[in-house]
Amino acid sequence: MPSLPRQQRVSSPRQQLQQQPLRQPRLSPPRRQVESPPRRPRQVDLREEKIRLLTQQVNELWTAATAAPPPLPPQQTARDAQLEALALQVQQLEAQINQEPVTVRVRTATPFTTRIMQALIPPKYKGANIQLYGGKTDPQEHYTRYQSGMYMLGASDEYICRMFPSTLEGEAYDWFNDLPDECIDSWRELATRFLTHFATKARTKKHFSYLLSIKQGRDEPLGKFLERWNEETSKVYGADDNTRLAMLQEVLWTGGFSRSLIIDPPRDYQRALLRGQNYALAEEVHNRKRAQKSTSKPQKQEQKQLEKPKPLREDKPRDDGDKGRNRGHFKGRRPWIGPKLLAPEVLTPLTHSVSHILEAADQEGLVVRDPRISEIQQ
Repeated sequence: MPSLPRQQRVSSPRQQLQQQPLRQPRLSPPRRQVESPPRRPRQVDLREEKIRLLTQQVNELWTAATAAPPPLPPQQTARDAQLEALALQVQQLEAQINQEPVTVRVRTATPFTTRIMQALIPPKYKGANIQLYGGKTDPQEHYTRYQSGMYMLGASDEYICRMFPSTLEGEAYDWFNDLPDECIDSWRELATRFLTHFATKARTKKHFSYLLSIKQGRDEPLGKFLERWNEETSKVYGADDNTRLAMLQEVLWTGGFSRSLIIDPPRDYQRALLRGQNYALAEEVHNRKRAQKSTSKPQKQEQKQLEKPKPLREDKPRDDGDKGRNRGHFKGRRPWIGPKLLAPEVLTPLTHSVSHILEAADQEGLVVRDPRISEIQQ
C-alpha cells in the first residue's frame, strides 16, 4: 500500500481538537424553577387508627362518668329526700316485724251457752245449702234464706244456732269470733245481734207511696208491666196486700184488665195478679194473631188481583143519554142493586129448610106482604 505524503496524513481527533480554536461558551437563558409536587403522607395502618379512635372514646366516657353531675332543682331534691325517708321507714318496719315473735290466737270458749252446746242434734239434720255471707251484702237476705232453710228441715233452735257460723266467712266470721263467751242462748238473740251489727249493709227500701209513680205506658204490654210492678213492689215497705191492690188499680192503663178489677173486684191481691197474668196471656195471643193477619192480608189481596179477570167494558155507550148509566157496567151482565150477600161460611147454619122457616113465619104473622103484589096478581 502506498504511503501518503506527510501533508495528507489524517490527524487524530485529539490533534484536531487542539488545532481548532477555542470557542466561547454559549450562554443559555436561566431555567425557570418548577415547584416539585408535595410528597404523599405515609399511609397509616388501619388497625392503629381504630385503636386510636377507641381509646379516644373510652377517655371521653370516663371523663363524663367521673365528672360531677349537674345540680338538681330544689323540688326534685326535696322529693328524693322524702323517698329516701320513706324507704328508711319501710326498712325499719320490716326489721321490727322480723324481730317480733309470731302470736297465735287460740280460743277454746264459744259465744253459745252451755245449754245450746250440750243439746243433742239428730243425725238427720243437715246444713242449709246457701251462699256464704261475708259482711258485704244485705244481712236481711242472708238471715231470711238461712232461717227458711232451717225451718223447712224442722231443725231445733239449738241446731239453728250452732249451724249459723258455718254460713259466715271473712268479716262476718271475724265478728262472730269476737263475741263474748256464753252470750247467746237462743236463735232470736243471735239473729238480733247479727242484723244489728251489719245494719249499715242493708238495702234501703222506699216508702209504699213510690208505687204511684210506676204507671203503665199507653203502648206497654200488660205482661211486661206486671213484671216491672212485681219487681218494684219488693223494694218498698209499709204496704199490705190491700194497699198494693188499690195502687195497682190506680196505675193501670184503661183496658180489659182494669175494667175487670172494677166490675168484678178480686178477693185478694194474689187473685188480682193471677187474673192479670191471664189477661196478659190473652193480649199476647191477640197481638200475635193480628200481626199474622196484617202480614198475610197484602199477600192474599195481591193473589186475588192476579187471579181476578179484568172486566170487559162496552166499547161505546148506546146513546148520549145512556152514557152515564152504562158507564162501568160489565158487558152482558146486569149490575147488582140489592144488598151485599155474605159468604155462607160466615152465616149461622140453619136447622130447617128455608121454605119451612118462611111458612112458620107466615103463620105467626111475622111476614108483612107488599100490597102491590096483590094488585099485580089481580
